[in-house]
Formats: sequence, C-alpha cells, structure tokens
Amino acid sequence: GKALHDALQKTWEKETRKLQIYGVLKARKGEPLALQLWDNMGSSVYVTGEMVQEASNQPTAVEKLRQQIEKMGATPFALADLDVQADENIYVGISNLNQIRRDAAEALEQAMLKKTKRKNMERGEAPRQAKEPRLLKKKLHVLVSNLEQLDAAVKQKGVERIYVESTMELEEHLADVIAKCRRYDVACYAALPRVDRERPEDESRLQRFLESDLDGFLVRSAGQFGAVKNSGKKITADYNLNVVNREAVLFWQEQGADNVCLSVENNLQEIRAMADSSCEMVVYGYLPLMTTQQCPIGNFAGEKHSGQYCKKRWNQDLYFLRDRKGEKFPLMTDCERCVCSILNGKPLFALKFYDEVLDNAVGSVRLNFTKEGPARVERIVRAYAEMTKDTAHCSAETRALLQQMSEKGSTKGHFFRGVE
Repeated sequence: GKALHDALQKTWEKETRKLQIYGVLKARKGEPLALQLWDNMGSSVYVTGEMVQEASNQPTAVEKLRQQIEKMGATPFALADLDVQADENIYVGISNLNQIRRDAAEALEQAMLKKTKRKNMERGEAPRQAKEPRLLKKKLHVLVSNLEQLDAAVKQKGVERIYVESTMELEEHLADVIAKCRRYDVACYAALPRVDRERPEDESRLQRFLESDLDGFLVRSAGQFGAVKNSGKKITADYNLNVVNREAVLFWQEQGADNVCLSVENNLQEIRAMADSSCEMVVYGYLPLMTTQQCPIGNFAGEKHSGQYCKKRWNQDLYFLRDRKGEKFPLMTDCERCVCSILNGKPLFALKFYDEVLDNAVGSVRLNFTKEGPARVERIVRAYAEMTKDTAHCSAETRALLQQMSEKGSTKGHFFRGVE
C-alpha cells in the first residue's frame, strides 16, 4: 500500500501546485473546433480553431482529443475536468489541437490577470517532476554586442558563457573583459564578424585574440573555422553555418567544433531529431533578417559616396526600416566594417512556451542581445536564468516581463512552424 500511497501523494502534490480549471471541447463536423475554459473564481474564455473535417481514413479518437488538450505543460493550469463533445468520424490535426489549447490557456491567464492582481496567481515555487530531468537541465549562454551589455549580463547568476562581438572596443579592453568574466566565473568567447571583409584590422585582431586568455570563439564562416581550428581554444559553430539537420551537426563536430548552434529556422520537431548535449539553441533575440553592405542609413541619411564612410558613421541613434504594413525593423550597424543588419521587428521570445522549447537534448540555450540597453539585458537574463534553472519557477518579476512581452509583441520564431 505504501508505494501506491506515495505515488498518489506525488501526483496529488504535483497537480495541486497548479490552478484547477475546467473545460469543454466541441468538435462538430463543418464547425470550427471550439474550446471553453474556466476556473472557480469566475473567469471564463471561449476560443475557436480551424474547421473540423470529416475523416477520409483515420478518424481522430476522442481519447486523442482529450490527451492533447490536457497537456497543460508550461501553463499554471491543470485541467481537473474536460468534457469532450465530438461527432463520429471526424479528423482534427494535432497542431490544431495544440494551437487551440495554447490560445485558450493564454486567454484564460490574461482574463485572470485582469481580474485579480492577487498573490495567489503566483505559481507554486516547488519544482515539478520533469519528464526527463536530463533533457531539461540547460546551460545559459549570452551573446552581447557591446561592453555595456557585457557588464549587465556577466553579474547575473546562472550565466555560464558570454560571447562578445569582435569590436575595436573588445580589442582595446580585452584584458579587462577577460578578467571580469573570470571574476564572475563566466567563460569568455570572442564572436567573430558575421561578414568577413578580409580586413587587415580583423586579421591582426584575431591574432591578438589567439594569443590572449580568451576561452574560445564563436565562428561564423568556414574560413574563420580554419583560422582558429588549431588554437587549442574552444569553438562554437554559429547557426548561420547552415546547421539545419543532424548531418550538419555531425559535420561541424568532426571539423572540431566543441559546440554547434542550431539554425533558427528549425522547428521543435527538427530540433529534437538533431540535437545532442553539445548543441546550443537561440531562445531570445532580435534576429537579423539580412546583413548587407548596402547600409540603408548610409544610403539615405548619411550621404554615402562610393569608397568612403558616411556622415552617420558611429551614430548611436535608433534607425528603423518601415514596410508597407507599417512594421518597423531596427537597423544594427557595424560601422567599423561598414555593414548593416536588418533585424526582425519583434524579438524571438521563448519563455512563454519554455517547457515545450526545452524538451529536447540541447545542452545550452543562448540569448542574443543587439540594441537592448543594460537594464533590459539584466531583466531578460534574470528571467531566462530563473526559468532555465527550473521552468516551474516564475517570479512576479518574470510574470511581469511575460505580460509586457505579450502586449508589446514577440515571435515564437520557427519553433512551432509546421509542427504536427
């Protein structure tokens, strides 16, 4: 009896830390899939999904419908009771079910936040039993674009490694930067330039880096890889080296990469199929859509003439490109090399679905910082550090960030694209 009692006790304890909610799922032929969720405190939401189809061969079983909707994973909820009202012989895609579950849980969370700012919304502090703890334990790495960001990130508990973009600033303060990282017990890597322009300055800088006490390099081209391969320092192959499948991961590992960062184009299913513990994945950042030597700032605002730098060189103002829908895309200049990255207007922000995102074998996750100020860097690193340590732990500060990001808009990236 004791073993059974303990097992029951565990499931009971696990569930009671989550808010009990109730639901009705309607799957009627020719109508949109509909899910209603409510709690005991008077909050209720109703969301609809895609049309329910007639099954051509394999009908979706009621059990399957129930199973997908009950997966409340990273949410603060547990479904105490779900009433499934389904027609015979219907087909509902799993991605449709996942989507409606996510939408409804998010809507209910918003409804409750509006209704109550009370303390009881905070999720229980005790960690849940993870499916496979081995899969969920990740190391936190941070990429910074300047030393101000480095100062903000290096002090945060939980950061294991910092990649610093290869700038003049880094070269000038190299000894200090390395000493600071050592003081906080953080590994320090130089991130080599995204666009190789074969400049003598970059060559001599790399030489200094190779002779320094840097721990390693983040490498963004095959040429760079060759140049640091026998340095005795650690090497991370960045995601732009076309790391889109298991073969690519193995290829760079055979070349001598200690870590391989997976392409930001991959969805979670693909990541599960290709990752191992030496892999890293990007879980935050305004990602570059393209990097160009035709810098829009130089061409439009800086009166650029061929062969010389423009008047706006080193200008720190925030410039944006605006598309015809009015979306704004921040511009990130590298005035030293006279190239410009056009960044996504919304940041990739994976905390909302962190349980699902971390459910794979990668050994580390990475935050990319571009235009963020130091206070922002600090907030984001803190939230990710807290939830990387334990996805069930979500402080009031992190909740506020989640809330703010959902109002401001962020992207789930490609993680949920085409995932069945």
